[in-house]
Amino acid sequence: MDPTPRDRQRFAERGRHGILTGLLMGGLLGAVIGGVIGAIGFHAGSTAMWAAALGGCIFGAGVVAFAGGLSRLDSPPPGREPAEPGDPLRRPGLTRDEQGPESGASP
Repeated sequence: MDPTPRDRQRFAERGRHGILTGLLMGGLLGAVIGGVIGAIGFHAGSTAMWAAALGGCIFGAGVVAFAGGLSRLDSPPPGREPAEPGDPLRRPGLTRDEQGPESGASP
């Protein structure tokens, strides 16, 4: 089954959202961690401390943006799948395993 343009658009939106969230959260978290490590390793407020904070910001943004992009490759939450026609679990009736062999279901 080929994805429709709407499915492709939703996939791209999920990817962008994961990457942008990763950039923002990773940059902020990396700057804080880099600043703390810089303050411990160097004199607080020195140029070296700010360089460590900047390095942490860049590293954190890159790593978490990558992870955020990868996390959005996974399937969306149940019930929000683009290729799923309705909710099969809410249909009344038995599952194939409960119907038995006379219904044509595989054992």
